[in-house]
Amino acid sequence: MMRHSLGRVISYPRLHACLFDLGNATPRRNGGAGFTLAGLPTVVEAHQSERMAVSYFANVDRPARMALSHAIQRLAKIRPGAVALLRVTEVSRQHIGLGSKTALVLGALKAIDLACDLRLAQHDLQVLSGRGGTSGIGINTFFNGGFLIDGGHSSKGHSGFLPSRFRRRFDIPPVIHSSSIPDNWRFHLLLPSGKYVHGAQEYDFFKRNTPIPAQEVFQTIALAYHGLAPAVVTNDLRLLRDILTSLHRIGFKRRELRGQSASVNLVIRRLRQRNDCAVGLSSMGPLVYAVAEADNRYFSRFVESLCQDGAAEMLGSVAGRNLGHESY
Repeated sequence: MMRHSLGRVISYPRLHACLFDLGNATPRRNGGAGFTLAGLPTVVEAHQSERMAVSYFANVDRPARMALSHAIQRLAKIRPGAVALLRVTEVSRQHIGLGSKTALVLGALKAIDLACDLRLAQHDLQVLSGRGGTSGIGINTFFNGGFLIDGGHSSKGHSGFLPSRFRRRFDIPPVIHSSSIPDNWRFHLLLPSGKYVHGAQEYDFFKRNTPIPAQEVFQTIALAYHGLAPAVVTNDLRLLRDILTSLHRIGFKRRELRGQSASVNLVIRRLRQRNDCAVGLSSMGPLVYAVAEADNRYFSRFVESLCQDGAAEMLGSVAGRNLGHESY
């Protein structure tokens, strides 16, 4: 008789601060920086079974379901006995800049790994996921948490600049820098009325806005390594504010912000008028994040009033997470 086992995984979203080289300026393509959030989780359960099936108790669109299906098919090829009933009970909001698809796919693979006692290595799970073709943040924060900088992909044999969904046969971006997010920082997550860029639209956006001039690539990398990372390590919120502002004025991030709606740009401008927060657009948006001190009640009230005025939907105020996924 088959012994039925349970694997339950809670994975957490990430904020993507910037992409580095989308201009062939260095030996590595892409690369970037981002933060792990301690909120808005994705929850997946797996029960060992005699047949594979997935039940969704949360709103998951067709592309995410297809990405999970393909990952399960890849797993079946190397571990035919890895069969489980999957239950997806919570998922982060999709297509807004939280990396929900990566959190879902990796969470499901890890849940199957636990339920079927496969003991797969981190790299195995990353490769099976099919994620990380452009950004290496989500595929690494799932395991590490914290603030990360990834080293992108080898430029050998690669042509064009594409979103992760359209990439095939790529190496997993290595973690170049990892540090803990200060405990006293809070990430206020605001969702203005904006553009939801994914699928064919995202593909077209990359085609229209790359390659990036080499000088802007170098500036972005310099700001990340000699500004963004030190701001996190030294708990310097003012430096974080200045660096994020600069990053949104150059490189691919400038183009992402320029491609967003007037509402998104207005919310960012209003937040930038204050000197007690650091503001950014996560990935292509429309999610806007504002980092402030946890005990700054004046800023919390300002954000609440901003949302009450209809400028944005408030998704929450959460701490950074300095651990990877939770599993049981």
